[in-house]
Amino acid sequence: MEPKEDEESLLRSAAMQNASAIRAARMSAERDLIKAKEDLELKTRELAYLLATMRATFESTTDGILVTDAAGHVTDHNEKFVQLWGLPGAIVDRSQHTSIASLAKKRIKDPRKFLARIREIYESWPPETFDLLEFEDGSVYERHSRIQKVHKMPVGRVWTVRDITESKRAERALREQAEWFSVTLGSIGDAVVTVNTECRVTYMNPVAETYTGWSAAAAAGKPLAEVMVIVSEATRQAAPNPIDIALSEGRIVELANHTTLVSRDGSERPIEDSAAPIKDPSGKTIGAVMVFHDVGERRTKERALARLYEAEQHARGAAELANKAKDDFLAALSHELRTPLTPALGILSSLSGDGSIPEALAADLEIVRRNVEVEARLIDDLLDVTRIRSGKLELHIERVRLAALVDEAIGICQVDLDAKHLSMERDLGAADIEIAADRLRITQVLWNLLKNSIKFTPERGTISVRALVESHGDGKRIILEVQDTGMGMEPGDVERLFKAFEQGDRHVTRQFGGLGLGLAISSGIAESHGGSITAFSGGRGKGSTFTLTLPCGDLRAAAAPDGRATYAPARGERTRRLRILLVEDHADTANILARLLGRMGHEVISVSTVADALHAAGKEAAGAGIDMVISDVGLPDGSGLDLMRELSSVHGLRGIALSGFGRDSDVEKSHASGFSRHLTKPINVVVLRRAILELTLDK
Repeated sequence: MEPKEDEESLLRSAAMQNASAIRAARMSAERDLIKAKEDLELKTRELAYLLATMRATFESTTDGILVTDAAGHVTDHNEKFVQLWGLPGAIVDRSQHTSIASLAKKRIKDPRKFLARIREIYESWPPETFDLLEFEDGSVYERHSRIQKVHKMPVGRVWTVRDITESKRAERALREQAEWFSVTLGSIGDAVVTVNTECRVTYMNPVAETYTGWSAAAAAGKPLAEVMVIVSEATRQAAPNPIDIALSEGRIVELANHTTLVSRDGSERPIEDSAAPIKDPSGKTIGAVMVFHDVGERRTKERALARLYEAEQHARGAAELANKAKDDFLAALSHELRTPLTPALGILSSLSGDGSIPEALAADLEIVRRNVEVEARLIDDLLDVTRIRSGKLELHIERVRLAALVDEAIGICQVDLDAKHLSMERDLGAADIEIAADRLRITQVLWNLLKNSIKFTPERGTISVRALVESHGDGKRIILEVQDTGMGMEPGDVERLFKAFEQGDRHVTRQFGGLGLGLAISSGIAESHGGSITAFSGGRGKGSTFTLTLPCGDLRAAAAPDGRATYAPARGERTRRLRILLVEDHADTANILARLLGRMGHEVISVSTVADALHAAGKEAAGAGIDMVISDVGLPDGSGLDLMRELSSVHGLRGIALSGFGRDSDVEKSHASGFSRHLTKPINVVVLRRAILELTLDK
């Protein structure tokens, strides 16, 4: 091959190699370019996402954000900034920060300070600032700024604004509440101590400082056991502190453990304490509070009260013994007074209406009879006062016509009315109504009212009795008035009328006598029926009016089991001839009673002892038998109560008790022993006849 051909061939080969290299390089460059383009597009998308994310974050934050360059021109902001300042977004865009501040200064409480601070920040370029902005409407903004750097070079400033109005209000309210609690706890009389979860003191009020001898500042952070030394009063050993239990168990604790607080100076005081856990809103225990107080003075008072109570109990016991002794004395006195009155009243009653007695003598005997009855009434009054004061007045409620009670009371007083030639006026249109009451007790009240008017009304005066029914909130009530034309009363006299053993004007009442018990007893009887008695007088010489008020009551409850009212025998009603065993150790009383019973048509077997009565009952049982027993309760060889138990159980006899003792307890004992009736001496013939008749009809 020629050299020239070789050279061309070499050149051609080299050219081809260069072309291949260039093509390979171009292809590599194209691949790199495509890769770079794809990377750029990826970075662009990532940057767009990041920018979108940043903008979304920028806009979603609750803070207002403003970005400015080094010259103070706005480069960016979020919508929250516009809302917080209440400015149009177009004004904020690309405006000077100081211009925006000038527009917003109208809302600021101190606009001059507000603008000066912004100029100062841009002039001095501090790395970071913090301010509180107070507005005229009370709002508060928190403003923060920081230098913005790019490649460590400052390029502007980022401002953030946050509305903290509500948090400031809450903070202020919390501070005020804390101050209020501090003042309150400092003002109360109890000592207060609070601790944290480690049982170290966090608060003490002034009382706690006084009790423990520690100041709040000195005690702060110290273990409670060091500040409060509590020992048992009995053992002097360390006593449990309720605050430990409140912390460990999370519950309120009250310890009545008789403990003593030993102060820092060694002084002691007895205390009572309690504790409770302090919990946060989630319920977690974050501490505890202990409240305690000095009970030394109270203990002293309690001991004094205990001694006083003991003395009162002793005095009450002595008073009860004295009252019992008084009651026993009155009962014994009444028995001794009643017994001799029985034969006298019996004789006088038996002679009453005897046509063979001269008129003048009969009048004298009637005077004697009335005075004997007055003596018996005085004895009953003494016992009634005792019953009423002790709340032991026994009532036998039955269904009765008021008109009948008024008539009975007037009938009892008729002799006295006639003796003074007094006129009796009646207006009893409403008195036909029936009431639930104790017939004898209400008759006693009416009798007392009438006797009082008769006593103080001069001869030929007038006494009026009126009855009416008045509707009341809880039903109907009876109003019964007794009015007289007597000497009347002064206001001061009216106030004393219903007090036992007191009367009106002593100079006036002395001439009329009496114990001053009748109206007091009547008032007590009325009150025991749910009623009342009042008195009125226009003054001296203008007469008096006494008003008895009674509720109509529950008539169904007052009815007898068969629906009928209690039986009251008609006047003049007679019973069959009875064989009566009379047991009475007082000779005069026995003789008179035997004569009176004989005049009533009965056959009397009279004995004076329990033994004779049992013997007579056994003897008569074999023959005609005995129909009824009338026995004294107090007999020389035993009790009439025991006698009646024997006679009723062995022979099936019924009886009437005679006694100078008329207390409710005496009546109850008589009924419990088998007596069907209990009559108090002196025995009224009419009452005795009625008792025999009722007992016969009940058989």
